[in-house]
Amino acid sequence: MDHPVFISRRIKPTLELNPDWTDLPDHILDLIFEKIKTVRDSLVFGTICVKWYQIFMHNRSKLVKLIRHLEPKLLFPIESEAHNSWSVCSINSEHKNVFGSDLLLPSYNKPFSGSSEGWLATLDDNFGFTLFKPFMRNEERSTVHLPPLFPPSDALVVKKLLAYREYYVMKFTTFTPDPVLNPNNFIMVAIYGPSCELAYIRTSKDAAWTHIPSLLDTYFSDVLYYNDTFYALYDKGGLVAFDISEDSSQAQPIMKLIVRNRMTPAEKNRYICRRYLVESYKGELLQVQRYRESRVAHVTKEFKVFKLSFDQSQWVEINYLEDEALFIGDSTSVSVDTSSTSTQCQSNCIYFVDDKDTIGFDVGPLDCGVYNLKTRSVFRLFNIDVRLFPKMSERIPFWVAPTVFSRGSEAQKGTSSHHRQQGQQKLFIS
Repeated sequence: MDHPVFISRRIKPTLELNPDWTDLPDHILDLIFEKIKTVRDSLVFGTICVKWYQIFMHNRSKLVKLIRHLEPKLLFPIESEAHNSWSVCSINSEHKNVFGSDLLLPSYNKPFSGSSEGWLATLDDNFGFTLFKPFMRNEERSTVHLPPLFPPSDALVVKKLLAYREYYVMKFTTFTPDPVLNPNNFIMVAIYGPSCELAYIRTSKDAAWTHIPSLLDTYFSDVLYYNDTFYALYDKGGLVAFDISEDSSQAQPIMKLIVRNRMTPAEKNRYICRRYLVESYKGELLQVQRYRESRVAHVTKEFKVFKLSFDQSQWVEINYLEDEALFIGDSTSVSVDTSSTSTQCQSNCIYFVDDKDTIGFDVGPLDCGVYNLKTRSVFRLFNIDVRLFPKMSERIPFWVAPTVFSRGSEAQKGTSSHHRQQGQQKLFIS
């Protein structure tokens, strides 16, 4: 039996066939933008119209956060006489290496010192830095030159260090407050020298590097910008925090001890070759320990992951990364959300490449692969014998984060004069 349907006369349903999305209130657009989870969708949001672009620019701090968790590309040296030829490699869910277009980088007579925020760094004969973004080399603002990083005064020491320049800078990281509008204004912190000391420079303010005194009598292993503060990790697990303000006149940052150096008996009995800091996309600070068979056999066997407990001032081991993958090596480590549609990498895995400290050892294959934290197993991405290194000028693969950059608006067909007068910029990712 059909039931009667009563429709109130006071209700007049209407259907807007052509809604004007440009007239949505700002707070509604803010809520829409807050729901976006990928960099690409964020960039698309900013192209809808002038008003949406303004909302995007007002909330671009969200974009900056998303950029830090993009899946990096692997730059892999091509076996050829041309020492500046590299392949851009992406990793898919089956762990198959997919090579894209080749890339020409500076000759390896200027050693690479790693990468951070898409910046690739080289060191010249005077220990001066050149930073450039390899995926946008033809763009403006793609290169930055920095002064020498405390070159030794002894000529004999200089000669010895120049023979092994790739070891002079063990690790560096950068923090760019606004990579969209001002990508060349950043703070760089480097671990350098035989004693693995710390130094920093602000590209928009400083004419020279500033040394940062250590709190503990051990070497630094990694450095990272996390939650508005720099953190430095020692080779025995200790952790310190320090602030470097973009506009501060304070000469030397004041370090604060977060975790004391402490190695468990199990750690002392095994060879930990490196420790890494990673900012999880979930907002946690992680430490990754990399274990090799021995100091001679440079083959990674295992990883352990720890989460920082600020309340307890200690590292707490975790055995599962859930929907997360980590990328580690000589570049700034990256955490990726594997549930996102913008990546094909597998969850609960650590993607790793060789470190500089393996160069020169003619033992076994190149130490690159994927470590599954659940199965405690390693899958080798590449099967390349290190005896090929002389043909590659001893170059090693490294991760480089994609780059988001902007260009000023151009007159295009169908673009109104009002649209151009707003100074809207085109945003790209590569």
